[in-house]
Amino acid sequence: SSVTNIDSKNIEEHVADRLSDLGRPDGGWFFEKSLGTLKNLNLEQLAGIHDVLKLTDGVKNIVSFGAREGGFELAMQFRHDLYRSQHPDENSPHDAATHYLDAISLQSNKFTKLEKLQHVDVFKMQNPFWDVGYKNGIAHAKKMAFFITPEWLGSDFCKQEFQWLSETKNKDIKSAFVIFKDVDLKSKDMTSIFNFADIHKSRVMMASTPPESGLNNVK
Repeated sequence: SSVTNIDSKNIEEHVADRLSDLGRPDGGWFFEKSLGTLKNLNLEQLAGIHDVLKLTDGVKNIVSFGAREGGFELAMQFRHDLYRSQHPDENSPHDAATHYLDAISLQSNKFTKLEKLQHVDVFKMQNPFWDVGYKNGIAHAKKMAFFITPEWLGSDFCKQEFQWLSETKNKDIKSAFVIFKDVDLKSKDMTSIFNFADIHKSRVMMASTPPESGLNNVK
């Protein structure tokens, strides 16, 4: 189901129904750690979730990546190239939420915060409802791409995104895995990925270069 304009007194019930349909992640929703359970949220916070759902109902492509060691830049370039390939005649900037990249696609949401990372020239976007947006994005997307790097394998958040793909009710989503240098192909996590890819006929590609060099040399 998609978000429509909801009367404020019905917003809690609507959000609760949508979150129930998405399925509460193992360990709870991310916002529960800082804001408390859904029943504790005020109207403004519920409206924040409503806005995230509305933003991500239109997701067509979603990318899972480890942000460090060039992963973020790679994902941004991939999103740009993907949009250009699908809309070659358009000069206008693309809709951030259609090609979903975690919290950066939630930039317009009032709860998104920008945090400067120490010692590196990178800003990290954080949103207490990021997992709501991500799970909803997977539920609506047609394609999902994973950039598997050692950094991706070292991130519980990234591995959780793969878990959500494996659990989604969206059976039409097609997935692809780009595996970069220095990934331990015999690890338990990679075994799970290869098994999933085999069952779901996912595309698996070995990249011959590190992430910072871009996707030009993907085999």
